[in-house]
Amino acid sequence: MLFRSGFDSLLQVPGYMLPFDQERYGGRVGAFLLVPDPGNLLHPPHLDRGEVIVVQMATGKSVPLLEKRAVWVRGRVSIATLKTKRLDAVFRMNAVTTWEFEAPR
Repeated sequence: MLFRSGFDSLLQVPGYMLPFDQERYGGRVGAFLLVPDPGNLLHPPHLDRGEVIVVQMATGKSVPLLEKRAVWVRGRVSIATLKTKRLDAVFRMNAVTTWEFEAPR
């Protein structure tokens, strides 16, 4: 959960990447959705209003799209509503980096 005091601070948030930016460059994206559950064939990912973060990478930066794998995303979170037919997101992140989540050994 994100608390208001965390806004405008550099935060690190775990989740799963879903493609959002229609422009993909060899499996890389400049924007994506960060969700708590990747979903599966029978149950699509949860796109509940308070559980989705629209992530925009720094200008000109793209990252590998790691679908169905947990990732960490680091950046600044703000409240910025985005509403489409399938999505109603409240949070937006200007991200500086992403990396695959690794479980402790």
